Amino acid sequence: MGSILSAGLSAGAASSAARSFVSTHRLTDAGKPFDLRLSRLRKTHKAAVYKVTGGRMSAFVQGHSPDVAAAHYADIPSLRALHEQAVADGLQDALADAQTPAILTPEEEERLTQQPADAVELLGIPAEQLPPLLSGESDLWLSSCRSFFDSPFGVKGKPCPVSFFACLGCSNAVITRRKLPAILAFLNPGVFQSPGDHVSPQVRAVRPVPSRTQRSSG
Repeated sequence: MGSILSAGLSAGAASSAARSFVSTHRLTDAGKPFDLRLSRLRKTHKAAVYKVTGGRMSAFVQGHSPDVAAAHYADIPSLRALHEQAVADGLQDALADAQTPAILTPEEEERLTQQPADAVELLGIPAEQLPPLLSGESDLWLSSCRSFFDSPFGVKGKPCPVSFFACLGCSNAVITRRKLPAILAFLNPGVFQSPGDHVSPQVRAVRPVPSRTQRSSG
């Protein structure tokens, strides 16, 4: 079969060779000779290459322009699940990035003390917003907050409306070494118990939340 695909035959000669291949190997479908169409095999081959390379266009577009490859060989039903998963993964990555607090190492804190202009790179804020974060003025219990009145969970200009639990899943949060004792206490159910069931998935991932029964018995 590979020799037929690579021989550079005309369309008529390729079809004839395909029928000969079916006859020689006695390929049937519901008792009838199998209808082997090389045009469909090309899409099957392209789809297999696409899956193996993870959609890498440089391998996929061989023999075609990128536009033709994308329109005629990538946009087919057998690849739909792969594309949908790629979109879902991308959205999940974007959501995770948006909800991830910034964690400053002691070295980065020292760097920002010496070079406040680096706040744009490390925290995405202008240098003039940095002092409250480094001094502790903008501290909450589990983190510092880049903008308590511009919460991703609320309305701009109004105080953040959610519990401090949400800080561990908030893009406004900045965690420094001085918050470590509070975070360790939070992670220890014997030191601190959550007051409610409405806890973000990010918090549940790092600390099991007691059930109502556990809280009432405690």
